Amino acid sequence: MVEKLYDTAKLVGYNQFGDVVYSVRLPLHEYYDGEHPWDSGDGVLELRMTKLCGTLYDTTGNVTQEFESAFCADSGAYVGGRATFDDGTTQSDGTYADA
Repeated sequence: MVEKLYDTAKLVGYNQFGDVVYSVRLPLHEYYDGEHPWDSGDGVLELRMTKLCGTLYDTTGNVTQEFESAFCADSGAYVGGRATFDDGTTQSDGTYADA
């Protein structure tokens, strides 16, 4: 049985080898208003995170957004991302802009 999440951000970060280095479920208000390791290059470097994947669920349990963000392994800087929204639109930038 698949677990249903409500009002939640499910986030998983990976290193350059595909190992999970960060995994958390947060209430959406904490996701939008809180401070996170990926908010700074230092936080990303500390985790050695090169990719962050997330799924956002609304209060009814529907997926409103799925995204992937990429970070430079050497500096921790954000280098690009892509997102798919519940209305079917997509957005991408940086290294994902032409993908």
